[in-house]
Amino acid sequence: MTPFIDWLTATPLSDAIKVHAWAVPVIQTVHILAIAVLMGTVLIVDLRLVGLGGRSQRIGHVARRYLPWFWAAFAVLAVTGALMVIGEPSRELLNPSFWLKMKLLIVALVVTGTFSLLVWNRADHLDDNPRARRIAALLAVGMLLVFVAIIFAGRFIAYTIEN
Repeated sequence: MTPFIDWLTATPLSDAIKVHAWAVPVIQTVHILAIAVLMGTVLIVDLRLVGLGGRSQRIGHVARRYLPWFWAAFAVLAVTGALMVIGEPSRELLNPSFWLKMKLLIVALVVTGTFSLLVWNRADHLDDNPRARRIAALLAVGMLLVFVAIIFAGRFIAYTIEN
């Protein structure tokens, strides 16, 4: 890992991020705003699926309206996250909290992808199918819990000592 970290640290992009004092705070701010958008969309869809909000709208309408926002926010998170790793590779890549976050992210992608396929392809039938709605609601709640765990793991990167 050390040769890769040394190489990444020496790249022009890493140097640019380190040289400009405003770069890390701006990248982190955009990252946090994207987290807010992502979590907002997850919460809105989850609340609709469990019947605690937006009952006047069909699940399909809510899903088609907010899932694109979720994936757009996820793309921003991937870019800003990569920039944070490039800017401070040893802080991130040697940190057990970072690797926990990455493992949880893989779980989140699987759960979210499954959820998106289920809801996107069957969204118009979820309102009329209690069993399918329960499965979608369980996936949605699971997705919410995994993303909360990712946020905690990401936050702990700043407080976890390197290996």
